Amino acid sequence: MNTKSLFNQPTSAIEAGYQYLSCHRSDGWHSSIALDEQFQNSLSLNAIASHKFSDNIWSQEVIQALENKLGCDLATENFTEMLALKFLPSSTLPTANADIAQLRRLWMHHVRTQGLLNEKCWRFLFFNTKNFAADTDCTGVALTGLYDAQEINDDQLIEGVRELLSSAAVNDLSANANQIANKKNQGRLSKGVFKTYFEDQKFVNYQKNGSLEPQSGAAFRGCKHDPAVVANAMIPILKALQTQKLQLDEIIQLDEYAPPPSSQDWRTSKPHNRVNRVTVREIMAANWEYIANHLPQAENGTRYYPYMETFLCFLSELFWAFPAETSAAINHQLFKTKIVDVLKSPLPTNSVRLAQIIIAADNYNASTAIIGDKIPLAVIQNAKALLLKSIKPDGSWPVAPFYTLGTDRKIYFGSAAISTIFAIRALAGPPVDRLFKNEAVAVEPHFSNRKVSNAHHNVITSERNSTLPTLQISFRRYRRRSTEKSLRN
Repeated sequence: MNTKSLFNQPTSAIEAGYQYLSCHRSDGWHSSIALDEQFQNSLSLNAIASHKFSDNIWSQEVIQALENKLGCDLATENFTEMLALKFLPSSTLPTANADIAQLRRLWMHHVRTQGLLNEKCWRFLFFNTKNFAADTDCTGVALTGLYDAQEINDDQLIEGVRELLSSAAVNDLSANANQIANKKNQGRLSKGVFKTYFEDQKFVNYQKNGSLEPQSGAAFRGCKHDPAVVANAMIPILKALQTQKLQLDEIIQLDEYAPPPSSQDWRTSKPHNRVNRVTVREIMAANWEYIANHLPQAENGTRYYPYMETFLCFLSELFWAFPAETSAAINHQLFKTKIVDVLKSPLPTNSVRLAQIIIAADNYNASTAIIGDKIPLAVIQNAKALLLKSIKPDGSWPVAPFYTLGTDRKIYFGSAAISTIFAIRALAGPPVDRLFKNEAVAVEPHFSNRKVSNAHHNVITSERNSTLPTLQISFRRYRRRSTEKSLRN
C-alpha cells in the first residue's frame, strides 16, 4: 500500500495519526526500551511489566540489572500521556471528532489518577508506581497540559508550581562534591536551578505527624540538573505568575536530602539535609541563566535527552508562550541559528528529531512580533514534506529514540506513540486555542547578577536585591473553550 496516496496532505495524516493513537492506546501506547538508536532490539515496558518477553537479548538478567539501576521494578509509564496532553491541544484536530475528544478526556483522567502522586502533593510520576521518585520533568509537562485543558484551576496549578520551585538546588556544589558511592556522574549543582528529582523531605522515609510522607518507599535518584527539564518546568511557573496569585518576592523553603558522600549504598543510607530560603525571583533568574548557558553547546544534547532538537523544541515552547520574557533572557538570534542549521543540513531521519525541529521553527515564527525576523517558510515546508512521507500505513510514525537512561547513552526509550504525538503537532502547527489576545502586564525581568557565558548575547544584569525596572510583557492568554469538558473529581 502506498502511504503517499493515502496521506498526501497534512490534514489526512493528522487524522490518521490520531486514529492510531486512539486504536493503539492499550497495546502500543507506552514506551519501549532499546540498546541501540535504531531500535533493532527493543522491548515494550508493557511486556516487561507483565513479564511477557522471550529469552533473547532481553534476558531476565538484563531486565534485573536495569531495575537495579532504577531502584524499582519496571512498570508502564505515564509520561507519554502527559506529552500528548501538552503537545496536542484540541486545536490540532482538523475537524470535530467525538472519538478524539474522548481520547483527550482519557489522557486527562490518566494523568490525574495515575500520574499524580496524590491530591495533597502535586508532583507527577514517570512510572506507574510510587516506588520510583516523582520528577520535575513530568510535573512541568503535566501541569502545563492539565491547566491549558482547564482540568485544574489556578490554585491547583500554583500548588504544583510551589512543588517545582521547592526542587531548586540549595547551593552551588561542584561535581566533585556532588558525588556518592555508585553515583559519581551527577554533575555540578547550581543554586536555584531545578533538580530533575525533588530529593527532599517528602521523598525520604520520614515520619511527620504520625504518617509516612508520600514517597517513603522510593529510592534515592540523585541531585542533578537537565536543561530540557528546566525548560519544561519554567512554563507552568510563568503561567502561575501570570495569575498574580504567585509573587516574585514569595520565599521558597528549600530542603535537599542526600546520602552523605562517604555512603557505600545510596539506597539505604540515612540522608542528611541541606536547607536554604530563596525568593521566586532568585529561582527564576538562576534557571533563565542555566538555559542560556546551555544553548551554545546544545549540540551535545542534555543528560536525559540525547539530541539537540529536543532541547530546542522544549525551549521553543517558552519562546512561543512567553516570547518577551524568553527573548529578554535567551539569545534569540543564536536560538534561531541553531534551528536553521538543522533545517538547512541533511534533515534528521529520526522521526522524533525531525518533528521537534519543525515544532521549534514554527514556535519561533509564531513569536516574531516580539523576537524578530522569521525562519524561511520554504525550509520548514521542506522538512514537513519529509515528515509527511515517513508516515506508516497504520497512521503512526516510526519509533525513534526520545530520551535515555542518564548520561551513559546505553539504553534508549521511545515508541511509535511518542513519534506520532510530535509528528501530529509538527504538521498541525502551534495550537491556536492558546493564541490569545495580548494583554500588557507589568512584570519584573528575571535577570541574574551572574554573567551568562555567551559572547554573542549581552544580557542586562542587575543585583537581585536592587529595585528592578518593569517590562511591559505581552502574555498569551488561553482562550477558554466550552468544548473541553473537565474530569474534576
